[in-house]
Amino acid sequence: MKITALFVSDFQKGTQISEKLIAIDFQVKFVEKIDDISDKYAFVIIDLDDKNFGNKNFVKNVKSKSNIFIIGYMNSLKKHSVDSFKKNGCDLILSGSSLLKNIESLTHEIYNKSSQP
Repeated sequence: MKITALFVSDFQKGTQISEKLIAIDFQVKFVEKIDDISDKYAFVIIDLDDKNFGNKNFVKNVKSKSNIFIIGYMNSLKKHSVDSFKKNGCDLILSGSSLLKNIESLTHEIYNKSSQP
């Protein structure tokens, strides 16, 4: 299934991400609770700068709910933060601009890997 869950509170960034995903035939669901995550999603995108979503416990809980591929993004990549988020479940962490620039190739690669038997 080509559905992506977004944990993004920033309206402008969420709109930019969702427009790019919709343009490549992905459905987008804005989610606010970990309980809304299921195996129906191809992957999850989390705004790691957001006070509600950008903490290691939240990322760890998303990963434990489902072994889903997690993409995190932040405005400024700091080694300590990147290492902490990766340790707690993020599979990939990018800057916000890099995510928008590369979202098409990233989504196709992740989707193709996850849909193989």
